[in-house]
Amino acid sequence: MLDINNLPEPFTAEEEKVWFGHLHSGQYPYEQAFTEILVRNYRLIICVMKRKRLTTAQQREDGFTAGVIGLTTAIKKFTHLRGITFSTYATGWIDSEIRRAIQKDGCYRGLYRLPEHRYTQINKANRLAAQLGKES
Repeated sequence: MLDINNLPEPFTAEEEKVWFGHLHSGQYPYEQAFTEILVRNYRLIICVMKRKRLTTAQQREDGFTAGVIGLTTAIKKFTHLRGITFSTYATGWIDSEIRRAIQKDGCYRGLYRLPEHRYTQINKANRLAAQLGKES
């Protein structure tokens, strides 16, 4: 299991530019720069996971794995010249991968897969139904 207390500190803005520069320029070996960026952003995955309702250890482990997949995608697609911070860009990728993992293993698992926005609509309808049930 991942020890949250021993994770490396996240990048400063200057370090972020330098490491993404290394990643895209080829000054460092690609794998070394990629791994450094990945490991230094593990705290971002944990931050996004806290917003989800992951109750069991298995759900948290699956959520972290999905978050790493989202973070990997974000690293591959991010260009540091866009003018936004990497954490802002990566949060959306991490969140969507965790949400997708929850939906695959959740109560809506069946013979077919619904598009992601349909799950959002179903969850919203379920929350409204629960709220109406409490009021009456």
